[in-house]
Amino acid sequence: MGGLNGAGRALQTVRLDRRCDRCRRRDSLALLAYLVRERRRPGFRLALAAAILFALALVLWWVLVYPVNVELAKWVNGPVPADWTDYRARWEWGHAIISVLELAGFAALVASVLTDTGRSLR
Repeated sequence: MGGLNGAGRALQTVRLDRRCDRCRRRDSLALLAYLVRERRRPGFRLALAAAILFALALVLWWVLVYPVNVELAKWVNGPVPADWTDYRARWEWGHAIISVLELAGFAALVASVLTDTGRSLR
C-alpha cells in the first residue's frame, strides 16, 4: 500500500475487509462441516463440553474479574474505598469459579482424548 493516496488506501481496505468476510464465512462453513463429521466420534460430546466450559470461564473472567481489576487500577493513586472487601470477595470468588470451570473443562478434554484413543487401540 506504499504508493496509494488516501482514497486508494480506503478502497484497498474495503477490498481486504470483503476478503476477510469471505474468509470468515468459508472458515465457519469448514468448522461446521468438521463438527458434523466428528460428532459421530465417541469423545465428541466431551470435547464440545470442554470447549463450552473454557468459553464460559473466559466470559466469566470478563464479567467478574476484569471490572474489579479496572477498579483496582484506580486505587493506586487514590484512596481505597470503604467497601474494598466487597471488591476483594468478588475478585476471589470470580477466580475460584473460573478455576472450577477450567478444571472441569480440562477433565472433559482429557476424557474425550482417552475415549477416542481407547477405541482406536482396539
